[in-house]
Amino acid sequence: KSASNPHQLFSIFSSLLSTPSPPQSSLAADDFAVFFNEKIADIRSSFMSTTTLPHSPISVPSPCFSTFSPLTDSDVSQLLLSHRPTTCALDPIPSSLLQTITPDILPYVTSLMNSLSSGCFPSSFKLAHITPLLKKPTLDPSVIQNYRPVSLLPFRSKTIERAASNQLSSFLSLNNLLDPYQSGFRPGHSTETALLSVSARISACLRDIQSWMDNHHLKLNP
Repeated sequence: KSASNPHQLFSIFSSLLSTPSPPQSSLAADDFAVFFNEKIADIRSSFMSTTTLPHSPISVPSPCFSTFSPLTDSDVSQLLLSHRPTTCALDPIPSSLLQTITPDILPYVTSLMNSLSSGCFPSSFKLAHITPLLKKPTLDPSVIQNYRPVSLLPFRSKTIERAASNQLSSFLSLNNLLDPYQSGFRPGHSTETALLSVSARISACLRDIQSWMDNHHLKLNP
């Protein structure tokens, strides 16, 4: 049942392995806010401080993806209803309720999502709920450097991202701009296809070596 559902498969393995939960941390939310902000500031300070970049003419490739296509009510409805109803603390209403009332608010949601065509992304959708997670269960939970931030985005934000991703992926696939060996972030591809591709190439190399050895064996033993 879980063969085609990686999330369910990992959940089953997690329950079987029974990984112990880390002990409760004494760190406060303000501690994490300061730590993550300082981490971002350090990364930014490592970049070039000058705002003047060397100018070089950029040739526009052909074909060129220059604008997003307007979405229809049908497109938006499919995006909303096919999305897993995960709810973030920043969502004004539960995602499942939003899906239930989709037929009533569809024209307004479509108008909002078509802001992509003008290059605008609603400011409220750029916010994320940050959850600190231990990098490994065995690390000391009292050491703040052992945590990494996980961003939980609002449901509406993820829906617009999926709309943009669908159009970009379609453009790249139709124009053969993706690497033929890319398996990640492509429909119909996964780690299984990557492993099969690598295994097939290794087998082909071994057959070539075997053929080469057989030919030399015949030459050395007339």
